Amino acid sequence: MKKAALLVLIVLVFMYLLLGAGVFHALEHEEEVEIREDIFAFHRRLRQRRNETVCRHLKHGCKAQKEAVGTAQPSCVPRDQMARIAESVADDVAVRFNNITGTGGECVDFRDTPIFLLTERELYEVIDRAVQATKHGLDPRSTAMESSPPQWEFAAALAFSITVVTTIGYGFVTPKTGAGMAFCVIYGLLGIPFMLAVLGGIGEIMANGVRRGTEALRRRRPGWLHRRVRRLVAGIFFVSGVTIFWLLPSIVVSHVEGWSYSESLYFSFISLSTIGFGDYVAGLQRGVEYWEPYRILMTMVFVVGLAFLATVFQLMSQGVQILEETVDKKTERELRRAVEVLELREQRRKRLKENSASVTASKCDLNETSSRV
Repeated sequence: MKKAALLVLIVLVFMYLLLGAGVFHALEHEEEVEIREDIFAFHRRLRQRRNETVCRHLKHGCKAQKEAVGTAQPSCVPRDQMARIAESVADDVAVRFNNITGTGGECVDFRDTPIFLLTERELYEVIDRAVQATKHGLDPRSTAMESSPPQWEFAAALAFSITVVTTIGYGFVTPKTGAGMAFCVIYGLLGIPFMLAVLGGIGEIMANGVRRGTEALRRRRPGWLHRRVRRLVAGIFFVSGVTIFWLLPSIVVSHVEGWSYSESLYFSFISLSTIGFGDYVAGLQRGVEYWEPYRILMTMVFVVGLAFLATVFQLMSQGVQILEETVDKKTERELRRAVEVLELREQRRKRLKENSASVTASKCDLNETSSRV
């Protein structure tokens, strides 16, 4: 593919990605906002219910708490008032606060107190909300003050569009509206071939660079064997690509996401290979302030990394092809030698047979001559 044609194709694919991001944002963002607000409101109701319950049953309400720390939201419950809370709640429910154990100290953390009494319906509502939040790419523990980033803002939608056309498909967030699902199918059908063409073109440029590097090194080192030069250049290309597209991005991901380096290496490989399990996804941590282009840049690095992998696979296939040709040539030489040996043996056998026949004929002539004499 010519460089000019590849450049035009890259521009078209980039415009196509922007189009996809805009459409996905328009189709999915409104529903995502509603889901997020619903989850946040549910958390507010739970916390309000918890705070009201604790403050209502404390001896002095939350007045002392407010005077101490400047807020009426309880952070802990004095141990001498735990019995009072238990007695008050027991008026509403027959069995509550049977055994209260804390973590030590003068008070018990309010999160360790059995404030919530849920019916089966309420328990399943909590579970359903957690499942609903997870399906929409939202951490179930998210609140309005601390949540995982929205997934259908324009930048996030652009990153999603890239995962569609590259077939990475993490699966952590997917279109939920009927129009979004239909558009995703059409978008993938049209975009995947374009992206494959771009990756093929970039891979071809990389492969040409490897070949030019091989030729340049052969000119500088004319005494080196061609096989040695080819292996050296391919090794340098492989190590450079692994460093740029796998090792270095993993360092950035590990720093930003707070993962271990081994987890980041695992995530980067799963992304580069387009396996896309979705168990680790960058840019989703709750309470983390991400730089806006972070996910887009990481995704673009993986896109170029896909071209690098395509080039590696192409070089590997060429190496296998060369190996097959070498084996074929060697096998052909061995077969030719075997045929030549068989032909020589056949010729020798024929000569021996002819010599034997001539000797026999000579003996017959001598016998005949002797009998005449």
